Amino acid sequence: MVNLDQRFIVREINYYGNTVTIRTVNSSCASSDWGDATETTVDYPNIKCAVYTISADDINYREKGFITGDMIFFFDSTNQAYMAAGNRILYDNHWYQMSNVKPWKVADTIYSYEVYTKKI
Repeated sequence: MVNLDQRFIVREINYYGNTVTIRTVNSSCASSDWGDATETTVDYPNIKCAVYTISADDINYREKGFITGDMIFFFDSTNQAYMAAGNRILYDNHWYQMSNVKPWKVADTIYSYEVYTKKI
């Protein structure tokens, strides 16, 4: 059995990570006066994460539909409530939409999240 201390991952991301704002997005069936779908958002600032920018050399990611400039964010497990496709991340004055959220587990315990995003 693997013994991985969750505090180690949290500490490393908090010490070395970048600060982002996560915006949770809740869409509703209601529509505006113009027929547009409505959504409500809540911003959560000062969330720490590690960041990887997809480059032209990342063929594996490009084959999955990602382009140069899209990002992968790594969050610790304390941010579980915000990890959902469709939510948004503000990083370096640019918004990115979560398209795929992958939890990393060891022995049924989530230790971190790998979040694939597209620039919007």
